[in-house]
Amino acid sequence: MKQCRPAATDDGMNDDTVLVDEPQLLEFRLFVKNKVFDAENLATVRYTLPSIYDPFDGASENVYAIDLDHELMATKNYVYHLDRYDVVAPTLRLDPDQVFFDVDGALWLLSASRHKLEKQEVRR
Repeated sequence: MKQCRPAATDDGMNDDTVLVDEPQLLEFRLFVKNKVFDAENLATVRYTLPSIYDPFDGASENVYAIDLDHELMATKNYVYHLDRYDVVAPTLRLDPDQVFFDVDGALWLLSASRHKLEKQEVRR
């Protein structure tokens, strides 16, 4: 997984991470915040995660992690099936700063403010 980030990420601003991967692996999908775009036609939105949109804070649900091997994607609140976009499980309520999958498909949530790193097994 390649993560494209702004050059200066230590400026105290919200980090708008864009997740990009090899097109053949993601069936030509591009994940940006709460939207899944058709990578061959960026004007086409394939899916928008259900969430509340605030004009100052943006969408409340954004993609933070993708696990291609287990066909999952995670936001700070839910784990979704990558192809059907149904909720597989809610995430632990930590208000995490970082969310990522390990090679075995476990979801890890890091909360700097709470000084916690917690592992969540996702049942599929």
